[in-house]
Amino acid sequence: QIKIEIHWRLHPGPGKEPSFEALWERKRTSTLTSESIYQLGREDLFLFLISHGARHGWSRLRWLLDINQMVKQGLDWKEV
Repeated sequence: QIKIEIHWRLHPGPGKEPSFEALWERKRTSTLTSESIYQLGREDLFLFLISHGARHGWSRLRWLLDINQMVKQGLDWKEV
């Protein structure tokens, strides 16, 4: 019951994005499996979620709930 969404870029079209190297330095490793699964760092994920939701007109309430949970768990706002 887990959805995995793979992206080649953070955002469609032209635009400034962090380099792969910068994202890789800030990556997190999932603890859900015995194999390493890498994911965006918390602050990178937060920025992705807010831009993704805005791009889709906040068509899913679940996205706002995810963002709310991240804020409750704490973020390094200097990094955001």
